[in-house]
Amino acid sequence: IIMGCEFMHDIPFEKVLIHGIVRDRYGKKMSKSLGNVVDPLAITAHYGTDALRYTLIASAVPGRDLQLAEDSFIGARNFTNKLWNASRFILMNLTDYDSSCTIKADDFELTDQWILHRYAVSMDEMYRHLNEYNLAQICRVIHGFFWKDFCDWYIELAKPRLQGTDAARKQTVQHVLAYIMEGLLKTLHPVMPFVTEELWHLLHETIDKKSTKQSNASIMQTELPADYQPYLAYRDVEPVMNTLQEMITGIRNIRSEMRIAPGSKINIHIKIRSDATAKAVEYARPFFVHFARVNEMVVGRNINKPAQSATVVVGDNEVFIPLKGIIDIDKEKTRLSQELNELKEEITRNQKKLENKNFVTRAPEKEVEKVRMRIQGLRDKQTKIQSNIKGLTHE
Repeated sequence: IIMGCEFMHDIPFEKVLIHGIVRDRYGKKMSKSLGNVVDPLAITAHYGTDALRYTLIASAVPGRDLQLAEDSFIGARNFTNKLWNASRFILMNLTDYDSSCTIKADDFELTDQWILHRYAVSMDEMYRHLNEYNLAQICRVIHGFFWKDFCDWYIELAKPRLQGTDAARKQTVQHVLAYIMEGLLKTLHPVMPFVTEELWHLLHETIDKKSTKQSNASIMQTELPADYQPYLAYRDVEPVMNTLQEMITGIRNIRSEMRIAPGSKINIHIKIRSDATAKAVEYARPFFVHFARVNEMVVGRNINKPAQSATVVVGDNEVFIPLKGIIDIDKEKTRLSQELNELKEEITRNQKKLENKNFVTRAPEKEVEKVRMRIQGLRDKQTKIQSNIKGLTHE
């Protein structure tokens, strides 16, 4: 600063980012004498430079030191692989995409509006954390949106349209996929420069074939996404999509809990309370088929619970799943009863720990809280199993 003021008549920088020091998995400061140093060159060779950069940046939580071990990079490597694989899937489905075509707001379907709104909200959060120099939170926001919303849901929901015969619907979903993919690559580039640069070039080699627009030579010459603001107006679709997601997730959970064979198709009855929900559910019929292996679906206001069925409650809506003929009812009731008895015993064991004054007073607070949370989780599971048994018992 003194030399800058003396020779340049200006300060060299106005803001300084101070982060914690890097420690090992046990919280000890890394040093050669202790032999606990993580060699960045070895990490780069094994996990990749982008994974190394992502791990360090995502771990740089303000006010805390970084606890680092070699297995810390596994999650970042998986994230890099997920980014690559998802992008390659999108690129394979953009070979006939015309990027010069005009997509109007009316062309966006419910799922398009939802993912564009989620993208806009994530970009808003990203800029807020960027202004606060909270780099770890930027990684968290982008990772959450990309993995949960974009990959787990939207890409899966896009497949029927990508494989369908309706050219206009396909063009719209291709536009959304390309738009969000490019925005994600730009946002992640400062953190993961190598994989994003490669994917950005592959994207533009694919979508610029029919366009006369000259693209930049590098993603480094582009700006961070700034054209997402209009999509914040799609906020009303979020609760609708949340309802559909909870229904589908609930059905999938029942399939798992009742050990319904993955290849077995099921029938469902959905009791709805509003016309808006009914409209959304009707639109989402292909999603129930794709995600939950549903065969027949009955939707209405005046639907009674069928005999021997499981129930998923979503807000003021109910999803009934008839199980007769799908599973061995008596065998499943026996299995659930046995599991219920085991749960009761485990709850009793953990409850005795909390009744032990020595444990409560001498054990670390985290351990005591851990036992309390475990008991709560066991009781929640107990309630769910009791509900499943009741559903199977009802003739």
